[in-house]
Amino acid sequence: MMPWALTEQRPEYCPTGHPFVAGHMIVGWEPCHCTAGHTGHRTYWCEFCGAVVEVPPCVRTGVATPQALGLARPEQA
Repeated sequence: MMPWALTEQRPEYCPTGHPFVAGHMIVGWEPCHCTAGHTGHRTYWCEFCGAVVEVPPCVRTGVATPQALGLARPEQA
């Protein structure tokens, strides 16, 4: 048994207030070395508004956008 938990708290809402619930978010991974000891960020993309949340938060600015992550809204696909 490991001495620490290997869990991650997912965000409950996107930055604009939409709930992150099954069927209305896309969970992904963004490789990144912005912080020593991290290899990337779990990403949560809101299908309502396109906002992206990275866990843990990235120290880069302006990178976590649907376009940078290669995501497209369904109506634009």
